[in-house]
Amino acid sequence: MSGIIKRRKTSDYAQIHNGALQQLEDIRSIGLISHLMSLPETWEIKKMQLYKKFGRDPITNAIAELEAKKYWVTIQYRDGKKTLYYYNVSDVAFTDSEVLNMIQEVNQGGFKITDISESFAHLLSIGENQQLKTDDNLSVDSSIVENRQLLNKYKETNNYKKIRIKKHW
Repeated sequence: MSGIIKRRKTSDYAQIHNGALQQLEDIRSIGLISHLMSLPETWEIKKMQLYKKFGRDPITNAIAELEAKKYWVTIQYRDGKKTLYYYNVSDVAFTDSEVLNMIQEVNQGGFKITDISESFAHLLSIGENQQLKTDDNLSVDSSIVENRQLLNKYKETNNYKKIRIKKHW
């Protein structure tokens, strides 16, 4: 399910869109996207492999910028008691419709999405409502805004709890 999406077929060299190389500001982000674009499309992205090769902090910082600029999408989902991650990276920024397709792919697998990259958080409620529409012939209604507000409130509450715990230590 996770993978690298390349826009052009190439062999024996990596071809990277200029937009990614020019818009990214951190050399670690440029290096990470260059490295990932040099790998085969079938290579499965695993953060632990990247951490072992390049270190946790450089990868974490690089992914943060890639997510903010929409070159990287993380979808967290549940399979029973297991938390799994679906990562996609591209040298062309992802559109909302591409990410909605990813959300639908995870939903069609019977999994419940628990989190998504912040740049695409607004799509989580849309994807859930579209899943309801296809399953129950319901239409997407004005609850999207309410769902987004609840999601943001949930995140704020969890961040507050983390901050309170840190202050007590």
